[in-house]
Amino acid sequence: MKIFQSAFAMLTLWSVMTVTTAEGDGSNSCVKTTDGSGKLCHTLTGEMDDMQEDVATVCVELVDSELKVSFEATGDWVMVTNKFWYDEDVSTIPRLSDGSVDMEAFDYYICNSTGFNEWTFPNAAVDLSDCSGASSLDLAMVAYAEVEKYGTNGKLVRSSAQKVFAYEHSVGYGSSWLGWFDFQVSCECGEDTPVTAHSCPSDATPELYLKSAVSPECHAIVAGGDQQSMKAGSVCVAVVDGKLDVTFVADDLWALIRSQVWVGQDTGGDAALASMPMKASGVPDTKKFKNFACDWEGEKEVSFTVDMKYECIEEEETVKFFVVAHSKVEQVDEAGELIPGTELDVFAFEHSGDSEKWYGWFDFEVGCRCAEEPTLPPSDAACEDMTLDDVAEKSYDLTATEAWDSDAGKVSVSVEGGNLIVTFEATNYWAIFGTAVVGRQP
Repeated sequence: MKIFQSAFAMLTLWSVMTVTTAEGDGSNSCVKTTDGSGKLCHTLTGEMDDMQEDVATVCVELVDSELKVSFEATGDWVMVTNKFWYDEDVSTIPRLSDGSVDMEAFDYYICNSTGFNEWTFPNAAVDLSDCSGASSLDLAMVAYAEVEKYGTNGKLVRSSAQKVFAYEHSVGYGSSWLGWFDFQVSCECGEDTPVTAHSCPSDATPELYLKSAVSPECHAIVAGGDQQSMKAGSVCVAVVDGKLDVTFVADDLWALIRSQVWVGQDTGGDAALASMPMKASGVPDTKKFKNFACDWEGEKEVSFTVDMKYECIEEEETVKFFVVAHSKVEQVDEAGELIPGTELDVFAFEHSGDSEKWYGWFDFEVGCRCAEEPTLPPSDAACEDMTLDDVAEKSYDLTATEAWDSDAGKVSVSVEGGNLIVTFEATNYWAIFGTAVVGRQP
């Protein structure tokens, strides 16, 4: 923190112009602006060689009752860090015991040492119930960026680094200070917007469901991103009552010591993963994931319920979510006691993350469908004359097309005495840790 305070002492920021965009007709602007566009922007300006230079912009707007905050670098600058904080009163900004600003406690941030030009956080919460009868809600925001320039060798020049704020007002704490700006959100925002009628019958509303071949959808938690990675358990997701259930389960002879999960909605490309808490190297900062559980004696199973903050409007909507699920696991002996020195960091794996150090992630889709009315089973009288013929067993190969040994086993299907019998069998070096069967009548 001493370095951080020194940086503030050396940096001088000056008053900058407020920039607004002209998108929309202003008839339903939620963030108040002079031109009625509903999108308020400020420049971030630093001092280089006794001259002022704009290095980035930050814009705020309200989209679907949530605050969208966007940063964009200008000129030949690139950003390596963005952070922002907002509340109704700037005096509530997080502080350390000595009164200096605790920027590590800001809830919204991204860091990437290789540099980036844009960053958008699409859904910061705004509670309009705080209006208490007022026509608008007054908010204060601290928007911060660290910027650098590329050298002739194509690498960032660390000596060019600038630490800058969006500045309209300033506030000081001890020997440090920072810039901030205020903005107003209309308390009547969206009240006149007609509600889109859904396509379900009048007595039903669309509901979320996991759009997967099997529910719950499970992924192995492993210590690397290849077919020979050490597996220590699994993570399963399911949609229950419109919320996401995430369950970690340790394999035999393993225990869950610390488990964390982050869930983000797809916003196009890799933007969802970019909003995940990250360290400068690009790896997930799992200690800042909001969903976490710790037990230093070890757990066999840990579950979380995550609000996906998504509401169905039309039937057959589809939206993708990204999940980074991490656990620190430790081996246990036959008596169930932890074995010191066997700790391992594992991630649920479907895809590999793009960073200096490996991590895994997976995605899934949820859909919207009309809630189905429960149907009563047929009476015994209706079924007493029905019979089902036996069907001889038939087998099919199980193939892992991307593995070093693709012959993984077989699955056999038969019908005996009116019952469907499905048998899985692993071969060679493979082992079965999870199976699922989905059937339908043609």
